[in-house]
Amino acid sequence: MTIVPIHDFNFKLSNVNIIIKLSVSNVFLTVISRKGRVVCKSSNGLKKQKKAKKKNVPLSLYNSAVYIAETLQARGFRKYTLYFAGRVSPVIWTILRGLDRIRSVKCEKIIQVQSVAHNGVRLPFQKKNKKNK
Repeated sequence: MTIVPIHDFNFKLSNVNIIIKLSVSNVFLTVISRKGRVVCKSSNGLKKQKKAKKKNVPLSLYNSAVYIAETLQARGFRKYTLYFAGRVSPVIWTILRGLDRIRSVKCEKIIQVQSVAHNGVRLPFQKKNKKNK
């Protein structure tokens, strides 16, 4: 797994890029083409399933990932790169299991994206020029 700062994104690695956005109660999957256009997207709230309060339960994650993989296969894509922010958790493993169900669509790279921390240090304010009297 590669850890890359956000400003070093290179979206021309494979045919499509799958971006995983984790929120407190939901997970969003977005597929972006080389040209930067959205091919398809899915979230756990979109599928007609048992409505859970927290939508990052394994069954709905798995079904969303299978839907993305079937869409990629139907559109003729063969390789993808997976981007996610945060730590590797059971959520990510469940999504990978669902994407791996369709064998004709292969994962080329898995990249963990981290933002560059500023450690509480901000850019300094510009001081006004004061004339000594």
